[in-house]
Amino acid sequence: MALLPVVGINLGNSYASIAVFTKEDVAECIANQDGERQIACAIAFHGEEIYIGNQAKPHLVKNSKNTVVGFRNLLGLKYDQLPPSVTNLVPHPDDPSLPAYKVDILQPAPKPISVRSAVNTPQGSAYQSPAQSNVATPLSEPIPATRYLTPLEATSIFLKYLTQSAEEFIGAPLTAAVITVPPFFSPTQRSALLQAARDASIPVLQLFEEAGAASVTTTSPTWSSIPISADRTQLLIDIGHSSTTISLLSLRSGLVHSLGNSTHSFGGSTVDSLLLKHFSSEFTKKTRIPLDPTSPADGRSTTKLLLALAHTKRTISASPSAASLSVESLKDGLDFTSTINRLRFDLLARPFYSSISSAILDLLSSTSPPTDPTSVDEIVYVGGTASLPGLDEHILTSCGFREDIDSPFARGVVVGGGVGDPTTVLARGCALQATLLSDIPTDTEEGRQLLTAFAESSEHAEEQLKQRQAIVTAKTIGLVFPRSFDAVAAPNGDAANGNGDAIGVVEVGVDELTKSAGGIYVPLLTKETPLPARRSVEFVLTMPSVNPDAEAMMVLMEIWEVTEAIKVEKRKPPKEIYTDDEDADTVKDGEGKKDTDEVDEDDEEDEIEVKHPVIEKNALIGVLEVPIKLKPVRKEADVKSKKKSKKESKPLPTPSATIEVRAVRDAKGGLVVEAGQVVQGKSMDEGGSGKVVLQVAST
Repeated sequence: MALLPVVGINLGNSYASIAVFTKEDVAECIANQDGERQIACAIAFHGEEIYIGNQAKPHLVKNSKNTVVGFRNLLGLKYDQLPPSVTNLVPHPDDPSLPAYKVDILQPAPKPISVRSAVNTPQGSAYQSPAQSNVATPLSEPIPATRYLTPLEATSIFLKYLTQSAEEFIGAPLTAAVITVPPFFSPTQRSALLQAARDASIPVLQLFEEAGAASVTTTSPTWSSIPISADRTQLLIDIGHSSTTISLLSLRSGLVHSLGNSTHSFGGSTVDSLLLKHFSSEFTKKTRIPLDPTSPADGRSTTKLLLALAHTKRTISASPSAASLSVESLKDGLDFTSTINRLRFDLLARPFYSSISSAILDLLSSTSPPTDPTSVDEIVYVGGTASLPGLDEHILTSCGFREDIDSPFARGVVVGGGVGDPTTVLARGCALQATLLSDIPTDTEEGRQLLTAFAESSEHAEEQLKQRQAIVTAKTIGLVFPRSFDAVAAPNGDAANGNGDAIGVVEVGVDELTKSAGGIYVPLLTKETPLPARRSVEFVLTMPSVNPDAEAMMVLMEIWEVTEAIKVEKRKPPKEIYTDDEDADTVKDGEGKKDTDEVDEDDEEDEIEVKHPVIEKNALIGVLEVPIKLKPVRKEADVKSKKKSKKESKPLPTPSATIEVRAVRDAKGGLVVEAGQVVQGKSMDEGGSGKVVLQVAST
């Protein structure tokens, strides 16, 4: 089976990647002609040759004047709109309002005049040479010239190079493509990116925002090999070279709703600056030759160090062992070699890590209502710098997330081309989106209108976003069962608490959630769910207080609109007291023999915070009574124990039943809740017990 001629392109300001849909129905990043999956966004002109991608990076040292980088972020900007840090562009001679890169090139020499051209020239012609010759005109030298390249033209050249790599891999011309676009791009910049793609003959179906591309990847079936709830709150950390975007997303059965986002001016270049300072100081100590990364006089040496640092950072990300750095002729003809381990690296990068964690906490507190870190279910990382294990460790410890929070680092799928590799998330999401859009039929009016809508959203995203704000639930709708029941998630049912765990067999009055609910609480339709929505949940009710001889009963369930919150409880940590014997074990909480004379009351540790999820009941929507058929557990137990002695007899099993509850809520707020018993694997629609329905009209 041939590969689909569709491609997803993650176009960053420093690196890009390409993904295709493979024969195994999996989106994967592919390598270019040089075997690189992370392709540098760089173009170098040297004589008559043009070098693109990773081949162009070394030219930053020996041919920096004619090497073009960082062109994506300049798309659609006028010359007077350029950031102050951009100093290598000039006004275009044909249109001074446009910025342009000025590069020196060699134009191919004119073709020599052949012998036949002179022989075939008619006699007396004005173009005839005065003296004909049987020798061809000698080949002339290439002509030096100056070329002015706008950011749009540079982007088009680079995109053409990417698509050529994809077409060589697929073996056919592209028919569809989806390209990422950063959230801070204005409509003018989006139009410029689309124009660059058109100039490169790329059939773009959509410009996809980076958060959307990541969401498509993380909601695909291949994202996690372990069960993961379809309803979860996700924190997306996208670290680029010069900026970082943090997004808080509500994922609800494949639908994504943004709860907030923020963009900051620090990124991978911040880590580079910290490492440059460290290695420059080390070089100066070893050689007694001053090296200042901020000095223009040391610009060549600084560029050499930066190019070598890329390999060092990749090694730190992929291996716990020390990473080496080697630069030939760094300054004054002296070579430089050094190593750095992960601990030292993390200490140097700590200011950057702290900036990320502070930005996360600011975003969580800025949502309405503020989001507690323990409410975040998943962290997703995007970008090469986000592959650093030390960053993940710092975020988990400093932001107060749960210990069981899901992330690619926790699943061990970051390195080695795993599904959680931060450098491939966006391109794979674009490839999946391109595959979905290419399946839309173009021979129907409805299909053409749908594709047109996606294309228009690429260029006018802000206007359409204001017009098409998603309607989402403001509060959670949940079920509350009396305290006489316990509830446990059924093996084939959705996890009611959203984490794949049992809803719980809890001791009444111990669990804080049960206390606040006044019974066993099961969330049914969580807040921030886009409407219309449909949810179904199965769970097992165990009824320890029911008569073992009962064959039927009614189960009462209350349907509430609730507000979820976090209760903070302060506790003293367990005391650790050591005996005089150095080999003695640690004694905790007064157990065993201890030397109390060495315990200082002033040394008592501060109280620690323990957080518990709780709910506040806002409005009772209704009550359902579900008829339940029970097996007489006493009779069944008597049959099994007839041949056994009294010593071998076991306690009677607790009566239980599997309940299925479905909820449908329309865009206007109307709600329909159906509940019934699942009998022998058959749902309430397939022959289970009687179904009861609660219907609430929209307001």
